[in-house]
Amino acid sequence: MRRVVLVPADGLRPDAITPGIMPSLDALGSAFTIALHARTVRPSTTVAALASLAVVDARRRRVLLNMPNVLFLCVANSARSQMAEGLARAMAPAGFQFHSAGSEPGTLHPLAVAALAEEGIDTSHHRAKGLSDVPLPEMDVIVTLCAEEVCPIVPGAVRRLHWALPDPARATGPEAERLAAFRATRDRLKQLLPQLW
Repeated sequence: MRRVVLVPADGLRPDAITPGIMPSLDALGSAFTIALHARTVRPSTTVAALASLAVVDARRRRVLLNMPNVLFLCVANSARSQMAEGLARAMAPAGFQFHSAGSEPGTLHPLAVAALAEEGIDTSHHRAKGLSDVPLPEMDVIVTLCAEEVCPIVPGAVRRLHWALPDPARATGPEAERLAAFRATRDRLKQLLPQLW
């Protein structure tokens, strides 16, 4: 019986490794030991086998095993892209990494935080980030979220999506009306995000 050890690296859980890598492991043609729920594993020849399959980013000491990097991009990184990042992290299946940034970063909008808190998502620790704050060369997908502004353009061979969402931070009136604009953006993002997985 052919068996395989899934070796965690830098905190990656064995059960987070996607099934797509299994045919490659099977093709190794060697007998290994399977431990899908192991917290730690003993050294074995499997370490060398997996090392030959994984792409190791030494700068960040993480193992990339079919883990797409997605960037949500707008201008201020204060509302739409922040909400998209928070929702995506909460909704996506294991194996994705999400980032957000803006071409002219401002300040995280408190109503964006409030709208996500209603869904049980805490983004109060987030901060607005510029393009230099995210690992742009590592991105596989860039989602732009601008509607009335000129969206930033990032060069590179990546999958690109554009979701034109009005900026809820531009809403005026009493706080209840402004919060309603953030809720509408949140709910629209919840509909759009599954396109990514």
